[in-house]
Amino acid sequence: MSTNKSPLGVIGVNALQVARSAERAGYDVYLVDYHMDYDRIRGEHHPLQSKPYEPNLKNEYSAAKLVDYAINELEGKVDDVLLTSAIGCNPYFIEKIEKKFCVLGNSSRIVHQARNPNRLKKLTSDEQYLIPETVVFESEKELFDAAQKVGYPHLIKPCFEGCGIPNRINHSREDVKYPAKSRIKLLVQEKIEGIPLSCTILADGTQALAYTVNRQLIGLKEFNAPANTYCGNIVPYETPERDKIIRCSEKIASNLGLLGANGLDYILNDDGLYLLEVNTRIPDTIWGVEQKTGVNLVQDHNLAIGGLMNYSRRVNKGFWGKAIVYSDGLKQVKSEFRGKKYSNIPPTGSLIQANEPICCVYANGLDYEKVLVGLENSAKKIHTDYLKSAITR
Repeated sequence: MSTNKSPLGVIGVNALQVARSAERAGYDVYLVDYHMDYDRIRGEHHPLQSKPYEPNLKNEYSAAKLVDYAINELEGKVDDVLLTSAIGCNPYFIEKIEKKFCVLGNSSRIVHQARNPNRLKKLTSDEQYLIPETVVFESEKELFDAAQKVGYPHLIKPCFEGCGIPNRINHSREDVKYPAKSRIKLLVQEKIEGIPLSCTILADGTQALAYTVNRQLIGLKEFNAPANTYCGNIVPYETPERDKIIRCSEKIASNLGLLGANGLDYILNDDGLYLLEVNTRIPDTIWGVEQKTGVNLVQDHNLAIGGLMNYSRRVNKGFWGKAIVYSDGLKQVKSEFRGKKYSNIPPTGSLIQANEPICCVYANGLDYEKVLVGLENSAKKIHTDYLKSAITR
């Protein structure tokens, strides 16, 4: 490798696009994630996956394991790390990583505050957005008390990303069950129906600048995504509420003292704009945001951390979408697929477990609907041309 480039670790589950952006920004990248993907980066790739052709997130993976593995693999190779999905919104993971590396982004202290629903509620007193009724619980009794207070339907979910407990919807008291072996803080949150949106922002600890307002893709059957599961995004999303979302996002990020690129998740409906949570890491919208604005998000992220906000950007015409395609049963990759429409490609012969991700697909076009159709067509092609049913052994 070239010796005049700075080494940089990138850690997360869905981290490939961040690693590629970092390479374009001039870093020697050391990527630590789970899958043994066919499409590689120029730098070093250290996947946690132990069996080349049998990825199994349910039985083999946890974000806690990934953190320990990353520390072991990166120690002595890099000083600086970027944290992405499943890692960068968990203060306990960050605290552990901070002891070994310089985290380029939000500290564990800032993440604790940003992920605290009570802290977020205090920011809404004079704002034009709402917060869903949310109660944190740590015991079975507290769960039933919280469920009664919040009402139905509601979501049960972890306070922090990467805890291994999936989101769950309860429609009645009979549905309420305390998660087995849970030793972490969870929350009951009012289930808000509407359009799931996000805002990608850049912040330097005191001021913030929004890049784009985006449509979140959640639990779509076209991608076989399990219910309430994130399965992609389309950048941008056109709405009359765009300026309000941008204004709110910039103020929230400034008040929280966020650093670098972050994302804020919302639900928009006839009652108004609801803030769901703040994602204190480089968001999964990175590919679409870079295409739309012409920026290098990793470069902007690191400049902002140093107090140098980059306002230089263009606005390209069109829309850009990414979708995560999930498997609807035990499948095997029967032939190789490549191209700009695909990433996170599993090697030929790989077994894909039911309800687990196969790969990512991409599309762009002059309007939102064309991009969504393009993503759906690519997802269908994955299933019809490149997968076959596998025999259970």
